[in-house]
Amino acid sequence: MNDRHEIQDLLSRYGWLHDERLFDELGSVLTKDARYTMHIGQERTVGPRVGRDEIVGQIRQFKESQSDQRRHVISNFMFLEHSPEEATVRSYVTVLASAEGTTRVVTAGWYLDKVVATPDGWRIAEKTLQLDNGF
Repeated sequence: MNDRHEIQDLLSRYGWLHDERLFDELGSVLTKDARYTMHIGQERTVGPRVGRDEIVGQIRQFKESQSDQRRHVISNFMFLEHSPEEATVRSYVTVLASAEGTTRVVTAGWYLDKVVATPDGWRIAEKTLQLDNGF
């Protein structure tokens, strides 16, 4: 698998682990000192959260308030920069929610990820999320 495929797999794994509430494993896709900022429409910014534990804790808090099953569909990966040591990737995210036999689109937006090569493989060092609307 080449770097680009490994990075796409990493970013997809982030979405999967997030949706399945596998919080211990979710931390493993982040660097220890990762940064995460979420912009919700034009109204609200959450973060930056700094450090694996703080980021996963924030995600856990959001997930605990949701009774439906969320799915992050991450697509349209664009590599803005790429070297053997790091890459910057922009992608779209569409968030679906399923409950009581119905699936609906909750929100959409984009991610900007800075990923770095580590001895354990590629990891997310910085993630910015811009949502079109709240969730």
